[in-house]
Amino acid sequence: FFGIFSNLMPSGRRESPFNLNPSPMIRKKYTNYQLWRVFPTSSDDLSHLDDFRMSEEGSKVHWLKPPSLHGSSDVIIPPEYLESFKEFLKDGGIKFSVKLRNIQHAIRFENLRLNRRQQIETEILNGHPLTFYHFHPSKDIFAYYGHIKRTYPNFVELIPLGFSYNSKPLTIVKIATSKNLRKPGIFILSGTSPHMWLSIASSLHILNNLVTNAASNDTFGAMIRKFDWYILSLLNVDGYDHTMTYDRLWMKTRSQHLNENDGIFS
Repeated sequence: FFGIFSNLMPSGRRESPFNLNPSPMIRKKYTNYQLWRVFPTSSDDLSHLDDFRMSEEGSKVHWLKPPSLHGSSDVIIPPEYLESFKEFLKDGGIKFSVKLRNIQHAIRFENLRLNRRQQIETEILNGHPLTFYHFHPSKDIFAYYGHIKRTYPNFVELIPLGFSYNSKPLTIVKIATSKNLRKPGIFILSGTSPHMWLSIASSLHILNNLVTNAASNDTFGAMIRKFDWYILSLLNVDGYDHTMTYDRLWMKTRSQHLNENDGIFS
């Protein structure tokens, strides 16, 4: 997998190539946006939904998962399209349920931040700012990487892949308790979809359990030592930090590209 990433990631730190002088960003609000779960049950349902997705109005509705006969699909709907989308589903005989009536309310209480005193106490107690019961920005994750490298230098290695578009490090944490080159490896990847915070937190929790138990004499420790572990918790680091600060439901990277049709960047 290292060869794959070497083709995708720059080899050294560099500045973003485009200086667009953007205006200050404002945090996106999702007040009165709703989360609906849609249940297509036939190929006709899928065709009906796909036709809507390709329409101008359908482009304003955010599909967290494309329509499929292999399960439900979750859809985020702006308040101005609630009634029209409801009528569209009823016209097609497609069942749905409302899961959240105000997404902004859920976002507000999703990740209650530590105050400054709690942050200092956590870092003094643990040696790093991660709590494993809050969602943390990338700088806290990088600080944790440094902590486990210093604490477990005999079997933790930080493998740099390069830097993101916004010059943030892309790092694989390798856990290898021996020099056995024939030992099988397990690769854990998360953070491809930056709005899925739980997958990133879960991989960090796994990482913490691996490094704190790798030297133990119990069955768990023995299982850990049978493998070399490679964990990349934060592939889309730019997108992840953007979800933390500006747009909770952002799903892409933050790279900018030249649009050849009109000469602007998008």
